[in-house]
Amino acid sequence: MDLDRLRQAWLAVSPMSYFNHFSRWPKKSLIVYAKYDLTFLPELSRDVVTEFERHGLNHKVAILPCGHYTMGETPYKYMDGWQLLSFFRTAFEG
Repeated sequence: MDLDRLRQAWLAVSPMSYFNHFSRWPKKSLIVYAKYDLTFLPELSRDVVTEFERHGLNHKVAILPCGHYTMGETPYKYMDGWQLLSFFRTAFEG
């Protein structure tokens, strides 16, 4: 398999492939990512945020000072939970 075919195969799991479908209906979104993530690199998360902005989508971004797996550990899991709860509390107000 060459590099072009490999990139095509990975498009199925890339959030970048779905922005045209995702942006069809208005919705509020929360994007949470980890500043030191080595699993889903922060530059890729920033690319997703850029696409949200380019499509004019209503979104909030929270960047946690941890890695991918440490997001599930104390204190980061509480920081993540606070972001989620505060988003849900305000996202559906009148």
